[in-house]
Amino acid sequence: MQDTMKEHMKTFGSLSGQPKINFPDSDNQIRSCYTQGPFSIVKNLPYPSVSIAHKAAYISAKQVINHFLASGLSTKYYRVGYEEDWKDKVTGSYDCAFIRNLHNHVVNILHTTRHELDDVTPDTRVILVRLWSDGFEAHKIKAKNNFNNLQLFTLTVLAEPGKSSRSHTTPLALLHKKKNHHEIFIKILGEINSLQTPKWRYWGAEKKPIKTMVFLEMISNDLPERCSNTCTTLNGSFTHRWRHSCKFDESITPSCLQCEIRNIEAILSPLYPKNSDESCDQCLDWWSRGVTYPSIYPLSSHDI
Repeated sequence: MQDTMKEHMKTFGSLSGQPKINFPDSDNQIRSCYTQGPFSIVKNLPYPSVSIAHKAAYISAKQVINHFLASGLSTKYYRVGYEEDWKDKVTGSYDCAFIRNLHNHVVNILHTTRHELDDVTPDTRVILVRLWSDGFEAHKIKAKNNFNNLQLFTLTVLAEPGKSSRSHTTPLALLHKKKNHHEIFIKILGEINSLQTPKWRYWGAEKKPIKTMVFLEMISNDLPERCSNTCTTLNGSFTHRWRHSCKFDESITPSCLQCEIRNIEAILSPLYPKNSDESCDQCLDWWSRGVTYPSIYPLSSHDI
C-alpha cells in the first residue's frame, strides 16, 4: 500500500514534491472523511431515508423509485407513443389484458394532454412495480406475538426478461403485526397511485432525466395475507361475490344502483317481500334478504 501511495505521489505530485491529495493515515481520518463524518463520502451519497409512519419503519415509494432508476439497473419500460413497446414482436399481440388496458389508458391521456410541464408525451416511459407483503416471526422462540410477529412490505421494479435480480426488490415498511398494518398498507397504495403522474426522473443508464409514470401491476400475498388485506374470511380463494383481488368499480360494489334502491325499499316498505328470489348478475348483491346468486352459478369445471 505504501509503495502504491508513493507511486501515486510521484505521478500526481506538485513541483515541490507535495501531493495534491492528503491521504488519511489514521482511523479517525478515515471515519471523518469516508464513513461517519457529516461531510464524509458515505454520508453524502444519495439513498432513501427511513422514517416512521403508523408505527412502522417506512421508506417512501417515491424515493425507492428515484434511487432505483438512478442506479442504472435493467428496467422494463413501455413508451407511451410507441405501440411496438407494448406488443409482442413475434405475435404482434399484447401479453395480457392488463397491458392492453394500460396502453389504452395512457394513450387516451396522451390524446387529451394540455401540453403542460407534467403532461404525457410520446416518449414518456411507463414502468411496472409489484407490491408484496407477508408476516413472519422475528425469532424462533416462544415469545409474545405483539413483539415477535412482524409484517414486511417490499416493492419490486420489473426488469427486462432474464435480467431480474435481488437488487430489483426493495423493502418499503417493517412493523409489528398488529391492526395498524392496514394503515401502512393503505398509505403505500396511495403513494404508489400518486406515482402515475408523469414526472421527470433521472435514469442512470441513459444519464439523463426522462418523464416516467409508475403503475402497480399486482399485489402478491398468500391466502391469509390476501384475506386480511381485503377484509374477507378464509373460506376459499375464489367466490362469485369477490371474484379476485383487483381494482373494483365503486358504482357496482357491493351493490349496483338498482339493488341499492331495492334494498332501501325493503327497509322502508313493510310490504316488500323479505325472501325475494331476485338475483343480479351485475353486482351479485348479497344482503339480509338472503344470498342471491347469478344465473350462471355453479360453473362447470371447464369454465373455471
